[in-house]
Amino acid sequence: MINYWVDMVTGVAFVFCAVTGLMRLFPEATVSMAGAGQPVILGISMSVWQTVHDWSGAIMAAGVGVHTALHFRWLVATTGMMVRGGRGRERAHVKAPEAARPATTLAAAVIATRAREDATAARLETMGRSRQEDRDTEHRYTRKGFLAAAGVFAAALVGGRSLVRPTEVVIDAGACTGCRRCVLICPYGVFTMNGGKAVVQNGAACQLCAKCTRRCLPEAITLNP
Repeated sequence: MINYWVDMVTGVAFVFCAVTGLMRLFPEATVSMAGAGQPVILGISMSVWQTVHDWSGAIMAAGVGVHTALHFRWLVATTGMMVRGGRGRERAHVKAPEAARPATTLAAAVIATRAREDATAARLETMGRSRQEDRDTEHRYTRKGFLAAAGVFAAALVGGRSLVRPTEVVIDAGACTGCRRCVLICPYGVFTMNGGKAVVQNGAACQLCAKCTRRCLPEAITLNP
């Protein structure tokens, strides 16, 4: 059940991360402008989609960390087997001692039966200890998995907040020729015209797609200077 829920949560987070990423990757087909001049997708603001994308990515990374920790022993064993050329570990099997020859007397038959019973009891006891050790190991790796997930999640949040900074769009008014190319090409409504020059109307909506800088012939637009 732990594996099931870890995989399920990771899969759902992957779907959200992939869908929101694709929608933001093709803004011309998905982004529209709301009445207040804010960019929206399916009636939901871009900031909400950005938040869903970031959090789903962090949850997906944490799920991968838990999944790896839960199956760490299998990964190590399989990797070792591949490195050794497919030679797996040999496991010793406890076999019940067999009588060298058929018992000819009642006493010999009793002794052989007790030997088999003792061997069976010893094998069951060994299997019980092995299963208990496996359960203890699984619980231990489960705890490590959740700790690893917490570490990955925290690192994703700290790293994301340290790398992301507010978007800044600067237009050189002296270089701008008023061609309106940036206003027409920007799918997020960042620019508008004022006094025959392009100005930044909503810099926070910029997604750094750089379409405006590629269309601006005088190179008057600078992103995150």
